Amino acid sequence: MIKLIASDMDGTLVNDEGKINEKMFELINNLHEKNIKFAAASGRFYSQLSKNFRKNKDKHYIYIT
Repeated sequence: MIKLIASDMDGTLVNDEGKINEKMFELINNLHEKNIKFAAASGRFYSQLSKNFRKNKDKHYIYIT
């Protein structure tokens, strides 16, 4: 059983324009419905990550590395 999926931000979730593909937010919602947590792993400041994921603020974890 999968309980957590973690992904790097730069070059993985964030495109060349510095934006996250809108389909990712739908995917995070689908994971949440299946009780699977999503973690964005990044060296970015928490405030920036929080803005990136405000659409899914209750459906993910943010880890700062």
